[in-house]
Amino acid sequence: MATYQITDNGSSVTIDCDGQSNTYEKKGFRFFDEALRLSIYTPQGITNINTTNIFPFSTNIFIIDLSVDNVVGSSAITGAELRNELAPIFFTDCNSGGGGQVNSQGFIDYNNTEPAINLVADAWTIIPNNGAGAFTNKTYAPLGVTELMDAATGAIDPTQLTKGDALFIRNDYTINPNTNNALLEFRYGLGGGGNEYTLRTTKGRLDNGSGIDYRYSLTTDYIYMGDDNTKDNPITLQVKLSTNGTLSNAGSVIQVVKRKV
Repeated sequence: MATYQITDNGSSVTIDCDGQSNTYEKKGFRFFDEALRLSIYTPQGITNINTTNIFPFSTNIFIIDLSVDNVVGSSAITGAELRNELAPIFFTDCNSGGGGQVNSQGFIDYNNTEPAINLVADAWTIIPNNGAGAFTNKTYAPLGVTELMDAATGAIDPTQLTKGDALFIRNDYTINPNTNNALLEFRYGLGGGGNEYTLRTTKGRLDNGSGIDYRYSLTTDYIYMGDDNTKDNPITLQVKLSTNGTLSNAGSVIQVVKRKV
């Protein structure tokens, strides 16, 4: 459990992380500006639902447990958001095992076990992904992110990201058309509340024959969180085939690139 003790020395601040201590001059550090939205000058005014998360000792010393969510201060801020703001400042990180590295970036790989689905000619169909496969990998998730997909729908879930973050997505699915020379198209459905939009591409003709598998597994797509409409709504994966056929989905790996690291 990562616990930071922050001491205000006047012209500098000392940050102790489980025995690793560093002192930083205040000048130029974002820690004291509005980006953090939490001031060390008024720790007695900081409250928390679980009082074990923040311990006020005086007007200038308190401990923040960044592994626990629901931290609140002058304005609401989650533990994940707080850790994201602190990470660029600290040269030590309790969870890194040394070296001063912070796992701000990362990926989650969602392996699907649902059976093949039928594709109706010229109809857009959402690709399912239950994330229940043995090869699902959440070990290297980025800082502050626990999920990047809704397993109930297979839609990418960007709601734990912030504006300015970006996604690189590598999908792995197989199409089996009933007719030779079928045209395959792919798109992402984004946004919501009447502001839906799509990002669309043509995969090409499946002209090696009918009744055989065509696998798509190496193309990487890029989506950035440029506004709340994109960030706050699910992103569906959809295909359209010009003939009837089937789709088998192996899964998707989603890499997060944080704007602030």
